[in-house]
Amino acid sequence: MTERSAEIMLIEEDPGRASLTRQALLQSGMNASCSIFSEPVEALAHLAWLDKRGARKPRLILIDSSDSRPSHGSVLQALKADAQLKHIPVLVLASSAQREDVLKAYDMWANCYIPKPECLEEFAAMLRTIESFWLSVARLPGEEVRF
Repeated sequence: MTERSAEIMLIEEDPGRASLTRQALLQSGMNASCSIFSEPVEALAHLAWLDKRGARKPRLILIDSSDSRPSHGSVLQALKADAQLKHIPVLVLASSAQREDVLKAYDMWANCYIPKPECLEEFAAMLRTIESFWLSVARLPGEEVRF
């Protein structure tokens, strides 16, 4: 019996960067499907829709904050303020490694801040590391523990 693939949500307002992330996900061989939302408000509405129907929520949310748009911070705060969503790990992918940007993401309750590699191969390798930890090792509340 094969394990069901994980579901990942990517919130990325720039179509070019969303395409690059999707390409890196494919190249990584990650056992996950990815839903991409260009508007944070649409992503939150989709999560509310899933919750209302008792449907499976994403196992991981990636927010690309390469351009530090204010909407990324507000969606992160909204996710962490919602009792039904706050346990979903939210990883911030960013082009900046500036201390202030890292602190800002963690102050808004990001679970992880990851500077994005420039090279597609390095990006795919980073995504494999994310899969190894966040989708294989880490456990969320209510999940069955497997060894």
